[in-house]
Amino acid sequence: MDLTIRITAEDAVAELGSLNDWLSADEQLRGRIDVLAAAGEPGTLAGGLLEALAVALAPGGVATVVATVLVTWIRHRTGSVKITGTCPGRLDVRSRSHTCANLDAAAVRELTAKIADAPE
Repeated sequence: MDLTIRITAEDAVAELGSLNDWLSADEQLRGRIDVLAAAGEPGTLAGGLLEALAVALAPGGVATVVATVLVTWIRHRTGSVKITGTCPGRLDVRSRSHTCANLDAAAVRELTAKIADAPE
């Protein structure tokens, strides 16, 4: 099952690239991340720009690792970033950087648990 992550921001492509770097830096997530590109314009050879990330979830705490990286990443954003994570039929979570930046420890744990528990 894949968790699809989309970002809405002034420079969404750069933000998705940054998130991809953060996710790929975790040993447990290497090889589990696919970059999804938007469809290219008709008549062009190249595909479109980076549109989303798909993370293959599996038993063994992978969802918790993804959730932890996502929450940590979004809390470090300085601009306005909206992140949407979906697992069809199991999870649809939306958050904004300015909302996450002000979360206390209990709220961070709650958000992380919500993301991590849904795909199981």
